[in-house]
Amino acid sequence: MYNYNTKKHPVLNTRMITLWQEEDHNRLAEIALLPDFGSNLCSYRVDGIEYLHPAPMPNLGVYYFGTPILYPFPSRIRNCKMSFDGVDYQFQDDDHGHTLHAFIRDHVFEMETPVITDENISVKTVLTIEKGHPIYDQFPISNRLEMDYLLEQGELTFNMKVTNLDSHKRFPFGFAIHPYFNVLGTRSSVKIQVPAKKWMDQIDLLPTGKMVDLKDAPVDISQPQPLSKLDLDDVWFGMEPDKPQSITY
Repeated sequence: MYNYNTKKHPVLNTRMITLWQEEDHNRLAEIALLPDFGSNLCSYRVDGIEYLHPAPMPNLGVYYFGTPILYPFPSRIRNCKMSFDGVDYQFQDDDHGHTLHAFIRDHVFEMETPVITDENISVKTVLTIEKGHPIYDQFPISNRLEMDYLLEQGELTFNMKVTNLDSHKRFPFGFAIHPYFNVLGTRSSVKIQVPAKKWMDQIDLLPTGKMVDLKDAPVDISQPQPLSKLDLDDVWFGMEPDKPQSITY
């Protein structure tokens, strides 16, 4: 059986919708979403175990929890500017002379009524950026981002769709999810694996675009590596759908 409710987030005091799967009045899995705060999925709980930092961490700031969405670009834009199709764009400085992780982390998404079936529950949120929206002032290309969150038998699936609404301009974009996973157990017992083919070279956390073989990367995480041996803020390339990255607790 699947169900949902809506209430206020206890820290941010903003609308939060919770979707869950239950059996005999026991919640087997649940997710919580903040549509008015960047459509941040702030909780993912299975069998009573919380896998995400569910609330802002005071020592870091209000954005560092859950699964912030990075759009219309992840990572950093050097010197806060870019050119595309002969047009120059100037962005905000929020990272010591650079632009970091896009604009939408606290923007309001529209939310549709959740859909419940016998097999799953899902909810869609939508952000439309067009003339009159504050993001449009910096990046004047009309576009829409749709996010679908599907909970089915304890598994969570994100589906996203980007639509260019501008009839004259092409729309350059990037998209990423920036999850803050809990460390369950000791750092030596938690392992991550990214079966990528390349590592992207970077200077001062700014990717250069140069692809490097894994043998020359800071560490080869194509095989499981314990967190206790890792200190990374890197880009990996060449993933395959049937060989996903993983965290092993």
